Amino acid sequence: MTAHTNKRAGRSTSSKVAVIGAGYVGLPTAATLAHFGHRVVLAERDESRLAALRSGGCPSSRPVWTSSWRRASGEDLALHRRLRRGRGRRRVRLLCVPTPQGDDGAADLSYVEAAAKEIGALLEPGTIVVNKSTVPVGSATFVERIIGRPDIRVVSNPEFCARAAPCATACTRPPRGRGR
Repeated sequence: MTAHTNKRAGRSTSSKVAVIGAGYVGLPTAATLAHFGHRVVLAERDESRLAALRSGGCPSSRPVWTSSWRRASGEDLALHRRLRRGRGRRRVRLLCVPTPQGDDGAADLSYVEAAAKEIGALLEPGTIVVNKSTVPVGSATFVERIIGRPDIRVVSNPEFCARAAPCATACTRPPRGRGR
């Protein structure tokens, strides 16, 4: 998803995007989208992380995150504790919430479930919800059921970042692309 220039009008057009979760996937995703000119709302429930971001800091000591965050934070990136209606129409919502491994080895989808329940009533018709969290096959259907609206599409685009540097770099220079 890149902003592009409307050559006739001579101005940039960009998407309005909401990123839910400012962890190791959500933070570089939001920073990268803002860097490329998209209007991003980043929602984070962790008050200490949110406070650090609002004060211009970065909740990570990893230099690649800190530099990406400082470049991106500004008018194209707004921070909020939660998403609400009326913060501008966001046609794309990215779920970047934790999916820790449970005792049985399966992904714990409780954060994904909670985020889907929270945003379900807030979504404009035609919104695309993207599972950016690392989720198992079938999770898009799981989120669709939770949201319970036929006018909303859910897709999965999981992030498989082993370390912060490759994650931040992969956002701006993906290692590979795949067609259908």
